[in-house]
Amino acid sequence: MQTLQQEDALLAQLALAIAQQVKAQDVQVGEKGKESLMKGVAKDRRIGLSVQS
Repeated sequence: MQTLQQEDALLAQLALAIAQQVKAQDVQVGEKGKESLMKGVAKDRRIGLSVQS
């Protein structure tokens, strides 16, 4: 049986993994180290997630 803290930790790990994936797909680092959205990515982009089995 998992405790609430364990469940929260798993959810946090999942959220972090998703955020890292989105950053890798949609963010670029400029010459001066400033991060920005890649060309073609909407500023108000909504992240769609699907569960893969």
